[in-house]
Amino acid sequence: MIPNLRFPEYESTWKRDKLGSLVFIITDYVASGSFASLRENVRVLEKPEEGSAIYVRLTDLRLGLKGSLKFVDQESYRFLSKSNLHGGELLMANIGANVGDVYLMPKIQRPATIAPNMLVIRENKEILLNSFLYQFLKGRGGNEVQKLISGSGQPKLSKTDLKSAIITFPKLDEQIKIANLFSLLDQKINLLTKRKEALETYKKGLMRKIFSQEYWNQGFMILSQICKIYDGTHQTPKYVDEGVSFYSVEHVSKDDFSKTKFVTEEVFVKECQRVSIEQGDILMTRIGSVGVPKFIDWNVRASFYVSLALLKPKIEGINMGWLSYYIQSSDIQREIWRLTIHVAFPKKINLGDIGKIRVKLPSKAVQESNYILLKSLDQKINFITKKIKASEELKKGLLQQMFV
Repeated sequence: MIPNLRFPEYESTWKRDKLGSLVFIITDYVASGSFASLRENVRVLEKPEEGSAIYVRLTDLRLGLKGSLKFVDQESYRFLSKSNLHGGELLMANIGANVGDVYLMPKIQRPATIAPNMLVIRENKEILLNSFLYQFLKGRGGNEVQKLISGSGQPKLSKTDLKSAIITFPKLDEQIKIANLFSLLDQKINLLTKRKEALETYKKGLMRKIFSQEYWNQGFMILSQICKIYDGTHQTPKYVDEGVSFYSVEHVSKDDFSKTKFVTEEVFVKECQRVSIEQGDILMTRIGSVGVPKFIDWNVRASFYVSLALLKPKIEGINMGWLSYYIQSSDIQREIWRLTIHVAFPKKINLGDIGKIRVKLPSKAVQESNYILLKSLDQKINFITKKIKASEELKKGLLQQMFV
């Protein structure tokens, strides 16, 4: 067997065998013991103490062993000795909604052992490397594992079933090159993700500072004094395959207007007689997901549903781009929460109550400078987000092409 895409220096066919013949698979204690015995013999700690070990759970693996970890004392660690962990081992969820998910154990400074409902895969360095197997299982190999899962109410993957999974693999030197390639891609994605998270954290802090300025000594106004406020059509229109875009809550809440439903030109023209979205307006969610704004900074031609409110400038001294950021601030979100009808299903804020939101308005020069600063941060975040998506798409394509 030969993959579709390969390093040019390799020509030999890949081998094919059962996973159980290639690596060592270990179950957690509960798989062979009992939860009663686990509760009796294992003491879980909220904080580490001398001689304690990390008690690795699925949630910890998803976060890369960062965050609020649990621990077990030294005696519990000895009791769980057969499922103790080392860096570079693979862990796979074997029960529940995440069954089949695979994680590569990072290098750690402290001893570790696994919580229930996981399998540990220890590599045989002479045959199959975990760094290669991890990428294989994230790609084509994951389909093989999914076929072995049993149970509908509570999906399960036994140690015996996992051993029967068919694995295709090349010689060790080619495994190393493939694993290194994907490791570099993962490092790039992780680095970009950290940069994005750092910018988002900085933006949150900057927004807290901007929208709590002490020099805002003006009294409160209400939103209806600075904006005209409308809602969208109350009638669900008949959708067509092609036509004028039709916006609803999911487009604003996900900030994605690339895929919308469409209405006819006739419906659009009729709605425009009542109100039309224009560049410089703000759309804000008001039913279900309440209080998410989107500044319309593009040349728009669309209709919108009743679940959205449309804010149009009413006075000269308002920068609507700045106002869209202000709506995201904790002060305005508290105002929205105060006016939201929480007992309704789905929850909503009435159109008239949107106009009662209390705001403070600094000078237009301050608004414009703040808007430019925050917009530049969003542009950087969006640029990095696109690079992350492109890298993930590249990895996805390579995973399909470089494995068999």
